[in-house]
Amino acid sequence: MKNLQLLKRVEIDDQRWDKCVYSAPNGLIYATTRYLDSVSSSWKGLVYGDYELVMPVPYSRFLWFSLAQQPFFIQQLGVFGKNISTEVLIEMIELLKKHFNYGKLHLNYANQLKNTKEKTNLILPLSQSYLNIRERYTKDVKNNLQVSQRFPLQYTSSNNYAKALNLFKDLYHYRFKKVKNRHFDGVLQFLNNYPDAALVREVHLGGVLQASLLAIKDDKRMYILFSATTLAGRKSKANHYLFDQLIQEFSGKAIILDFEGSEIDGVAYFYTNFGAVLQPYYEIHWNNLPWWLQLIKK
Repeated sequence: MKNLQLLKRVEIDDQRWDKCVYSAPNGLIYATTRYLDSVSSSWKGLVYGDYELVMPVPYSRFLWFSLAQQPFFIQQLGVFGKNISTEVLIEMIELLKKHFNYGKLHLNYANQLKNTKEKTNLILPLSQSYLNIRERYTKDVKNNLQVSQRFPLQYTSSNNYAKALNLFKDLYHYRFKKVKNRHFDGVLQFLNNYPDAALVREVHLGGVLQASLLAIKDDKRMYILFSATTLAGRKSKANHYLFDQLIQEFSGKAIILDFEGSEIDGVAYFYTNFGAVLQPYYEIHWNNLPWWLQLIKK
């Protein structure tokens, strides 16, 4: 068995870490040092061998206890690299349990283990032609797109990611009470530092914003972080039009449209209507806190 180390953030070689993530078949932007530094307040890294496998571990402290927990706006982490064996994956998780009193982390889609909780993620590969992808749209989507054609909707690109984020906050923040402004600020920090990783698309009607989406992107995927539709946009079916135009724009390219979920039935239904397929990821959980804390932190 090769050397396995739990490194502090300052001990991690960013170049070798990111090379492992980017070259991994299961590489995701969430696990890059630049995204973790922006969105996670503190994190360590498990490194196997000479950065052959890596596993980010976001954590916090409560009293004298260490808690490994998934940050907001990072859907999947776990182990990244080539040739991830079940044996090594288990070894890495067992090491975490020795160092952290509590853990609730999301492994990525390639880290399937027995006795883990399956969570929903929906993706749509865009490598085929637009017409081939559109053939898999459900009747519901096609009907809504026909309604949208009654309105002179305009699909545009934008670099105003703060506007897209704020529209989401204004319309839906009340649904996510645990998500604080500082968590949104972490995403903005990332986008301000790396604007090349941002993708914003909007739909207007008569110059009035109807719907928008904000995604982050790398060479493999577009990850939908936020999408929002105004009340007027619901009437014009602007959200259906928005995603249809996005699919048309990037169809024929070797990229995956990652819808980032959802565990919410209505949202999952919307995405599957565009032909999205399930690519589940997995949650691990342990709790070695004292009994009196287990009553609070489950």
